[in-house]
Amino acid sequence: VTNLNIETEYSDGEAQEAWGETTVCTIAFLPSESTLVKDVIDKVPPNSLMKRGISPDSDLKTKVKELNGYLAHKGWVLILVDGATQPLSPEEIFMPKLSPARLFHSTVRKAMFLDENFSHTPFPEDAQFLASETSRGKLKKRTAMGPDAKGRKTKYKLPEEPQRRAVLLVSPMRRIPDVDGDKMPLDEITLRLMKDVGLDSEED
Repeated sequence: VTNLNIETEYSDGEAQEAWGETTVCTIAFLPSESTLVKDVIDKVPPNSLMKRGISPDSDLKTKVKELNGYLAHKGWVLILVDGATQPLSPEEIFMPKLSPARLFHSTVRKAMFLDENFSHTPFPEDAQFLASETSRGKLKKRTAMGPDAKGRKTKYKLPEEPQRRAVLLVSPMRRIPDVDGDKMPLDEITLRLMKDVGLDSEED
């Protein structure tokens, strides 16, 4: 790894706490042996190293150990992982999506995963909005105004609805398979999704 392709806005949580909002942490997992990590550490001023009790003359391995979780780059707090220079299997790549509880503390309420090929700048406000969309409180009986089949204003009575919670939010597919009707073959959808996230769909 020599560079991070996506950039975000660093947040220490103070602004969110001041407004009583959910604190957002932006973290990136990187191989501790990567060129990018070495370049970021080389740019840390000597006085900042000494504040962490690290001698500027310490070797790279010591600096990696002591600075893990304290480095920031392009808005991301860097979590340095040893022995992660080899390509990951599809199962390992999708683990943060399918089982985020394995990576984070029990106090973390929600996680939003961004693939390295993501093409837009994600902001903490985006994460807050998406998190708010994953749950909804119980709704009482209510009325709503809307047009009927002929376009006339009509009052509708809506029934009570229970509390709802989403397990997963996904974006629309960028490449829709060309099929007849409203049913899509699972193998075709899988291949399309693999291409969307940059995986080789030709592999077994």
